[in-house]
Amino acid sequence: MNPDTTAVAGVLGVSPLDIHGTTADSTTFTTECDDCTATGLVRLEAEYTHRAGNWTETTTHCIPHAAEAIWALDMADAASITAIIPTTMLQPTALAA
Repeated sequence: MNPDTTAVAGVLGVSPLDIHGTTADSTTFTTECDDCTATGLVRLEAEYTHRAGNWTETTTHCIPHAAEAIWALDMADAASITAIIPTTMLQPTALAA
């Protein structure tokens, strides 16, 4: 398991076994959460694999709604779930604030 996955799972409060975690440039997170009007700091990419074909669903969530969305995607049989958060959220100064 890569260190980013463990760190991202810790920020989101989910198991590192449920996601693949990674980071991206903070400027890519400018949209609202799909569930409320908060800033969407977590982008989830769920890959589905079925006989009829494969597809990826991308959603954006605030931190509180991200864990709920990960649970729902896991229950919906997503083959893999990638959680992407801003790089600055893993920097010690950002977490201390």
